[in-house]
Amino acid sequence: MTSIKNHNQKLLKILYVSEAILLDSKYRRALIGYSDFNGHIVSVYDKDMCINILSSDIGPYESAIEFFHNKVLPYYSKNPNSPVFVRLKKNI
Repeated sequence: MTSIKNHNQKLLKILYVSEAILLDSKYRRALIGYSDFNGHIVSVYDKDMCINILSSDIGPYESAIEFFHNKVLPYYSKNPNSPVFVRLKKNI
């Protein structure tokens, strides 16, 4: 059985080799995988977990949502290797 740590190391290696953009290491627990997006391997993050982590830095959850949609998403939308943010069914 592969440990979670080994799985995460393999995931990070795949993303590094493919030049996918990764968020700051504090968002590592929100990293859930990778995908082929428009011909590029990209990192995939749990959007809700990213917002929760962000709210611990900037304050109220509503402020974190606003910051995420107004600053984070537009910043990363300019590069083909940018991460993709998904909502998991368990969070809806």
